Amino acid sequence: MMLTASHLAYAYDRRMVLEDLSLTLAAGESVALLGANGSGKSTLLRLLLGIHRPLRGQIQLGAEPLQGLSARERARRLAYVPQDHGAAFPFPVRDVVLMGRIPHQSLLGRASSRDRAAAAGAMERLGILALADRPYTELSGGQRQLVLIARALAQEAPILILDEPVTGLDYGNQHRLMAQIQDLAHSGYAILQSTHYPEHALAAASRVILLKDGRVLADGAPGEVLSPEHLHSLYGVKTEFVEVADGRRAILPILTKEPSMNPSLGIFASLTLAEPFQAIIQDFTASRPGVTVQPTYGFCGALMEKMAAGAAADVFAPSSEAMLAKAVAQGLAVSAGAVNYARNQLVLVSPKGQGAPARLEDLADPAFARIALGEPEAVPPGRYGRMALEKVGLWQILEPRLQKYPDGIQPLKAVLEGRADAAFVFASTASGAAGELHILDITVAVSMHYPAAITRGSVQTDLARTFIGYLQSPPAQEILGQAGFSAPLAVQPSLNPL
Repeated sequence: MMLTASHLAYAYDRRMVLEDLSLTLAAGESVALLGANGSGKSTLLRLLLGIHRPLRGQIQLGAEPLQGLSARERARRLAYVPQDHGAAFPFPVRDVVLMGRIPHQSLLGRASSRDRAAAAGAMERLGILALADRPYTELSGGQRQLVLIARALAQEAPILILDEPVTGLDYGNQHRLMAQIQDLAHSGYAILQSTHYPEHALAAASRVILLKDGRVLADGAPGEVLSPEHLHSLYGVKTEFVEVADGRRAILPILTKEPSMNPSLGIFASLTLAEPFQAIIQDFTASRPGVTVQPTYGFCGALMEKMAAGAAADVFAPSSEAMLAKAVAQGLAVSAGAVNYARNQLVLVSPKGQGAPARLEDLADPAFARIALGEPEAVPPGRYGRMALEKVGLWQILEPRLQKYPDGIQPLKAVLEGRADAAFVFASTASGAAGELHILDITVAVSMHYPAAITRGSVQTDLARTFIGYLQSPPAQEILGQAGFSAPLAVQPSLNPL
């Protein structure tokens, strides 16, 4: 089956983040998608998965338009492997892999003997069958990533989309995982993976797509596309290629210190902010010639671990005041000058075309047999979902029906792919798929503010302070509003960790 995207465009508040982008992905191909932070990679993956609708252009699976397929039909053709995460739930590995079979199950969601055989076959193929009874939380990063790929294989979709699959893995596990991905492509899977490692693309991909400023810079064979000129255009780094004895080529950076008076701002921000921040950063730098901004997006706990390990950052923009409070308590961020610049809203989403809940208490209906939310101990919308259910006395009653996920995006995907009947997510997460969902606002007695603060190790404190101020400006607030955020109720963050 071929995945085809033709002349895609996507915008936030009339600011184009993708424009006239076309690509194909065929069976047996392993395609690497490279681009600097903010180039549009995350937006493109969301479009290809059907989470967002393009402003212009079309995506097809075979001969059928992607948006013409039901969520369950899409899930049987497209499988997604997210970045590795700090595991928050102790499910046995076998059960995590079995989650990939949900698109093939009945509404009751019970695993059949065929489902169990498919899960066992996926684990055996990746060499992790011996881990089947181990708690997922006890695995190494490399093992967890193989489990997530096994879950995708159990889904039996011919197309695999992987989001930076080697992030956080050590050198050995990176290359072992790349070998597994290469083997899957050789067996007929169509694979698209985003990556920050040109050397991995050169070694293991059959094709490379370079993305810059929302457009395809180059698309072709790795040896042709990964040129010093293209890599310098993409990353601003000079490189050279060396050839080893067996004819293979390696990429080496030229480590020269180039004099520069241009300031560079490092931002560590919640993954939920990736798309609006891309547009905000474009506006911020457009009016400040010479200033560059290097954003890093991820789960807040993982970002804090990177800062604690010495990663350079000037601004920390987590998804809750509680996370900022933890960063301040750990000496990673400073409270002086911290502000709330946006607010989110908890919503309950369910598929259109079926009996949608009119109020929270309607979840007691047996029709809502599978309710998804983020792990309450680690994921803000999951925590707020639990608070809402506890307030109406439904938490203990509904707990057997709950599907708990390690982030705030997977519950939405579960609904879109037919793996859940309802999900608690942030309004900003649901905004891109609003046309396919029934959305019910849920009132919770917490602010759900998004704060930003200067990091303790910032070397650009003045520029960091200017950027934080820009987040409160009308142009930035308009972009955030388009992405589903609201204005804050209080500018001063409450720094009380939960």
